[in-house]
Amino acid sequence: MERLHPEGIAASLADVLLVTLSLDLVYVRLAGRDERPLIEVARGRNRPDSADQTALIAQSLTCCLESDPSSPLSIANPLGPGTLRTALIRFGANADGGALIAGSQRPDFPTETERLLLSVGVNQTAIVIERKQLAEEVQQQREWLRVTLASIGDAVITTDTEGKVTFLNTVAQALTGWTQDEAVELPLETVFHIINEQTRVRGKNPAIRALEEGRTVGLANHTILINKDGTERPIDDSAAPIRDEQGHVAGVVLVFRDITERHRAERAMAEENRRKDEFLATLAHELRNPLAPLRNELELMRLSSTGSPAGDQSREMMERQVGQLSRLVDDLLDMSRISQGKIELRKEPVDLAEVTARAIETVGPLIELRRHRFTVDLPPVSVRAVADPARMMQVVANLLTNAAKYTQEGGAIRLQVTQEGDQAVVRVKDSGSASRKRCSKGL
Repeated sequence: MERLHPEGIAASLADVLLVTLSLDLVYVRLAGRDERPLIEVARGRNRPDSADQTALIAQSLTCCLESDPSSPLSIANPLGPGTLRTALIRFGANADGGALIAGSQRPDFPTETERLLLSVGVNQTAIVIERKQLAEEVQQQREWLRVTLASIGDAVITTDTEGKVTFLNTVAQALTGWTQDEAVELPLETVFHIINEQTRVRGKNPAIRALEEGRTVGLANHTILINKDGTERPIDDSAAPIRDEQGHVAGVVLVFRDITERHRAERAMAEENRRKDEFLATLAHELRNPLAPLRNELELMRLSSTGSPAGDQSREMMERQVGQLSRLVDDLLDMSRISQGKIELRKEPVDLAEVTARAIETVGPLIELRRHRFTVDLPPVSVRAVADPARMMQVVANLLTNAAKYTQEGGAIRLQVTQEGDQAVVRVKDSGSASRKRCSKGL
């Protein structure tokens, strides 16, 4: 096997030339490719190969490496008495690519035929070495890719352009139930068997779509992977084409993962939401029960009213609060819309003066309890807007409640309603702390 490496190939060339041309010395020098070390091989007639001999010959041939390849050079024989006639043959893409020096004691060395044979032999060898090195680099890159894909936490499958499996990492083998040896060359649909969880219909493989469309493709929702043993797992994935240096599709890489835990968590959350909705619906139903007699009692109070302004004002305030409670109960009856941020707005033309009056009516007791100085600034002309009156009253009441709660006792609160262009603006200002003033209370 050592003969298949560049150094072994160079040694074989030296041995062949030494015998075929009856040479006394052959030295082959190969420059390192990328980060590869320099390769030097030296052979002498009837001399055993050794590292010391190679170093000795390389040192004695330094002058030859710097000489003109077209002119033979005579040097002292580093392996024995006498002199050697040398021939220098360079090969490779540049001057540092490689060199061969052949030496003989014959005075006519090298002849044209010998120089030609040396050139042919060394260039053919250079081609073989180049191909071998390229093959080794490709193999190293494949091994690096294999180790990388094997180390990924997700499952990975690669295919060729025909959709046949070329690689599975260990995670993919565990999820599909197929080993690397079993799956290679099989159609991807055989190894990666997926169906729709709801319809149980076999879905189109995303890797095949990636091959056909030449783009990254994701799995449809609710996809189930069926293991070789029949085990089912919910997964999500994506498939992307593998392209060569020219941009042509050379295959597909499929990356997927087991989402069983996420699936279980989503189902648990859905069940929890269902139970919450049932609870709120039951709660809303129970809250309706006391509201009905309250409405009836208020209606009886209205029918038997003595005309007292104070009594009528109190009754009307209670009617509005009961109406607000009824509206809140209605919201509880449809928590599915609330959880999705789809609370229904019942828009109609409203007078903001009436809206703010109702909000003040609700928060007034709290403002009085904390002895705040409360002022209301309304424009001389009525400001009207198209809005949900109950929601508007709720928002203004919340702003006033926050101001009343978080302003130091005896502070100042101001409610202002203005019209700015085609917009109606409601502002609540207070004398609270600086940290609270960074939170704008405006609508």
